[in-house]
Amino acid sequence: MSTTKRRENFERLAKQAESDFKHNPNGYKRKLKWLAYLGYGYLFFILLLCIGFIATMVYLAITSSWFWVLLIKKKLIIVVVLIIYTIFKAVTVKIPPPAGYRLSRKQAPELFNHLDNFRKKLKTTKIHEVLITTEFNAAIQQTPRFGVFGWHRNSLILGAELLASLNQQQVLSVIAHEMGHLSGDHAKFNAWIYRVRMTWMHIVNTMGHLNGIVTWVFGKFFNWYAPYFNAYSFALARTNEYEADEIAVQLTSADDFSTALCKVFVLNELISQNYWSELERKAYKIEKIEDKAVSNLNDLMQNWKYDISAINVSIAEIMQLKTNYSDTHPALSDRLAPLNVKPDFDYEIEKSASNTWFPTSFKIILSKLDEMWADENTQNWQALYEQGQNAYTRLEQLQTSSEKLNKDELVEKANIINVLYGQKKAETIYKQIRKLDANEPSALYNLGTALIARKNNKGLTLLNKLMHHEDYMMHAGEVLHDYYIRNDMESQAQQILLAMESKQDRNDAFMAEVSSLSIKDKIIKDDLKEDENKQLQSMLNKLSFLDEVWIAKKELPHYTDERLYIIAYKLKNKDDSGLLFKQLESSWPIQSMYFALSFENKKLFKIIKKTGRKLL
Repeated sequence: MSTTKRRENFERLAKQAESDFKHNPNGYKRKLKWLAYLGYGYLFFILLLCIGFIATMVYLAITSSWFWVLLIKKKLIIVVVLIIYTIFKAVTVKIPPPAGYRLSRKQAPELFNHLDNFRKKLKTTKIHEVLITTEFNAAIQQTPRFGVFGWHRNSLILGAELLASLNQQQVLSVIAHEMGHLSGDHAKFNAWIYRVRMTWMHIVNTMGHLNGIVTWVFGKFFNWYAPYFNAYSFALARTNEYEADEIAVQLTSADDFSTALCKVFVLNELISQNYWSELERKAYKIEKIEDKAVSNLNDLMQNWKYDISAINVSIAEIMQLKTNYSDTHPALSDRLAPLNVKPDFDYEIEKSASNTWFPTSFKIILSKLDEMWADENTQNWQALYEQGQNAYTRLEQLQTSSEKLNKDELVEKANIINVLYGQKKAETIYKQIRKLDANEPSALYNLGTALIARKNNKGLTLLNKLMHHEDYMMHAGEVLHDYYIRNDMESQAQQILLAMESKQDRNDAFMAEVSSLSIKDKIIKDDLKEDENKQLQSMLNKLSFLDEVWIAKKELPHYTDERLYIIAYKLKNKDDSGLLFKQLESSWPIQSMYFALSFENKKLFKIIKKTGRKLL
């Protein structure tokens, strides 16, 4: 099914659910309840089959000696145990709990008192832990301890950025909204479906990483069930958001909650553009990772001097957005309408929630978050530093060149400056490039996005030229689609969306074709040029851990311009496979794709040896 067809099916079913809910709410809820039971029923059915199968195997093994011999001799017992273990592992799959700094009651007694008060009023289940994270976010995550069997652990997640930019009442309104989803008295059925919906999303996502027998047992059912349940429960999930908003207002106030909503919508983008992007550029210059990333951001949030006119423009744009089916959360305008309030940003808060609840301990919490952030990002920081150093070296070569730069060199120079110093610094060179080639894609994209950021519609013309470009289409499409949506141009947005979905289908088909290898594929002789062959041979000769290497080519019937070579290898020591992959990744000398195949895959290795050519 195409991406467009899947989206259209989802929207059709979600609209049908909304109609059912509106005209017959009790009937809708009955159907939804039985749909939820169906998912659990299928899993329990599979488990019962496994238990019955085991019981049958045990019975036959006890009562019939020949069957026991058959199990052992043919090694069927290993297959049986493996299948049962894999299925059991799938239905009891463990969902990792959220990460963050775990807050104790002693550190924030006032916050925990508010949580106790909310819990009593809403009759919610227990909040087992409060986590402070590095994101601008607040959420309650329910982590089932036993996979689909439940027994949830409830984690309240509060972002340090949120605590630093909102006052106590505003953060409490956000917390009240999140706890509203767990409200047992207010909407017991809704809360249950909400938990079921979240559980299935976690389970299906985790099962997606499994394969083999799990795919065979669960694939067809869940390929139908998961999207169907997700779409049909969408109407209730959307209603849950409105009900949670009502709860937030009841427990705090409409003004506090609406202001919190506006600040969350606006500040996420501002923080990304004005802090995290700049921190990434810092990684290009400095080898040692920033060890106070979260603390520095907190200081910035506490003392931020907002550009009021820019904030007002941003709020106006966000208020123009319409509720759609890409997210259960309604648009800001639809969330504020029932509250009968106007959007307000609250530029200067007297005291942030972090200063109220953690007057002495927040610096300690931030230091722990600094450590967590550094641990998670050390490897990426190092990669950015190496990339930056190479870029600085190359930029110096281009800037000090005694010869006039050609178009390709100008493109390279502009792109490096864009990465190291920002798009604005590179604009002059991109304009120079367009004088040489009016359709150069990187110049079109960067000038187009810069113009749109400045509310100049000429950028639309430049970006639309890229909607047929293989490499830039998706990037340009995302910017165009966002612009059209923000400016209520639905027809144009739909055209862009359809084009992007078609491109996504082509990308998916291509990845499916180049990322797998089976005996059904057509394997042909390689067509390496003489110089390519020498370069590959030279690289492989340096790898002393290789015993044998053969090369062949996989025919790509739908992508004849692409080359996918198969490197079939045998190692002197099987533990050296990691060394081979690392070497291939860093030193593959050919402008093509490759697929590394171990000799342990005997059937395919035999085909490669028969069709291909020996390199070592």
